[in-house]
Amino acid sequence: MCLRLESGQRAGRLKQWLNLLRRRHPEAQDAFVQVRGMTGQAQISAWMDALIAIEK
Repeated sequence: MCLRLESGQRAGRLKQWLNLLRRRHPEAQDAFVQVRGMTGQAQISAWMDALIAIEK
């Protein structure tokens, strides 16, 4: 499904998903705040890669 979406649309879908998660998972608030200003897939991918690197 992601392959059929434009870069900005993918970013928007992630923001929508995080916004929904905030209702039940307060920790999703931090992720939503960080991603809210991002508009492109490259920015979000770099952010996610950084999170994965922190987890390791």
